[in-house]
Amino acid sequence: MIPRKSQRVRKPVTIWEEKRAPSPATDPKITKKKARNRPETALRPVATEHLPLSSEFDENHLPELPAYEPLLKLRYKSSESSATGLSELQTFKKLFSQAVIDIIVDATNSYAENARQIAKECPFARPWKLVNSTDIWRYIGCLLYMGEHIEKKHEEYWQMSHCLNKSLSLERFQQIHRYLTLRDRSIHP
Repeated sequence: MIPRKSQRVRKPVTIWEEKRAPSPATDPKITKKKARNRPETALRPVATEHLPLSSEFDENHLPELPAYEPLLKLRYKSSESSATGLSELQTFKKLFSQAVIDIIVDATNSYAENARQIAKECPFARPWKLVNSTDIWRYIGCLLYMGEHIEKKHEEYWQMSHCLNKSLSLERFQQIHRYLTLRDRSIHP
């Protein structure tokens, strides 16, 4: 004989009577909300003159409008681009000036020193050598090369087919990539 599972008894369905909508007077939990689109202190437009009916309105004789003089006058000068006649490298150096690269160098070195002081206990940490502007330019060059030649892993760019070893070693690229920052919080909080 197989024991039967007990059948679950369902609760009877209760049909609720329609209840009046709660109001702030009957329910203390409800507060009366003010309309968000029009504050109480908003000014309402008031007609000062009799508006003409559409039959009285003559399209040929419109009222004269006063001349509008803008407060700020824009002057347009025709100018040439500051990048005309420049090579690709010179154009790129207009975007990343030496002052910008120096800021990146200072921020990266400071961030790397602070991060390495926190993680002094790690015995397997690679020794850190401060970056200079040449390292940052080479790093940016590697990133541009990687954007043109897509590979699945960073390590594949340092194989013989790509020859990035001539500009920057893989270990140095990874270190700069780890600590590169544009703004170090200890210098500019």
